[in-house]
Amino acid sequence: EATDGDGVVGFGEGCPRSYVTGETLETCGRFFREHRDDLLERVDSIGDLKVWVGEKRAAIDRSPAAWCGIEMALLDLFARQKTGSVESMLGVPEIEGPFVYTAVLGDLDDESFAGQLGKYQGWGIEDFKIKRRGDAGVDRMKFERLAEMGVDPGRVRVDANNLWAKSEDALDHLGSLREGFCAVEEPIRANAIEEMRELGVSLGVPVILDESFLREEQLALIG
Repeated sequence: EATDGDGVVGFGEGCPRSYVTGETLETCGRFFREHRDDLLERVDSIGDLKVWVGEKRAAIDRSPAAWCGIEMALLDLFARQKTGSVESMLGVPEIEGPFVYTAVLGDLDDESFAGQLGKYQGWGIEDFKIKRRGDAGVDRMKFERLAEMGVDPGRVRVDANNLWAKSEDALDHLGSLREGFCAVEEPIRANAIEEMRELGVSLGVPVILDESFLREEQLALIG
């Protein structure tokens, strides 16, 4: 939370995951405590925030999830002070239209998997992300269950969480299940951008980055 002298409050959030950004709740707390006083003293506007970010880029890059929560709270506060949205304050298009939610189906046994899937379908959710175990039999069971329950493969993504070390191993496994999904997230080791690009071409599906895309300068590597 970021609160001004008039009691206006802005809210932000971040997601520290040790296997993605290398952060934990403890390191995020440490980052906040280290920079709190300086932020309070120097940042009262968007302009101040831009200057602060420029000076602290290296520290922010080491703690992106911690900074995400702080920056969102400050942006929300500044927008509320102007009684408008963050989008209007930043001069970008307003969010409009319906929200589409994706349900995550975890590494579950067959009965639990089917039960969770049925519950999501009962809520009207049609888009799914499947966590992969790497066991061909178990993974095939999941896709068979999806087909039986009428899930469109074009609305199924798979998340491998950097399961395979080499693209050849990922291709051997994913290729046999290719008809069941429309995209794959982080199939091999993080930051192996060219190998993931080639794997995506071989599979004929987009590759989604997570652990491999944390900072702005990485855009140049994946463009």
